[in-house]
Amino acid sequence: MEKVWALVFSDSNNNWANYSIFDGNYLYICGNMQSFDGIWRPFIAKFDVNKRSFEWCKVIADLKGGAHRLLIKGNKIFVWGSEFLICLDQHGNIL
Repeated sequence: MEKVWALVFSDSNNNWANYSIFDGNYLYICGNMQSFDGIWRPFIAKFDVNKRSFEWCKVIADLKGGAHRLLIKGNKIFVWGSEFLICLDQHGNIL
């Protein structure tokens, strides 16, 4: 029997996953995260499905709102929300 696994990503009720995409060995999730000042910020997270591990999470502090969609193209991750489009590398760095 194959093991079932899960990762707890947040202990807050104020975080929402809006979209996820699977690309080979990785699962990417984007959504909204409410910061300490009460403003919603977009986040993008990466998980290694084969290793069953969390890779990284990027909260875009300069933007407001949530990340709504992801597109993986080569080594680039395109993320967009209602008022922004950003591009990240495979390590979560903004390009």
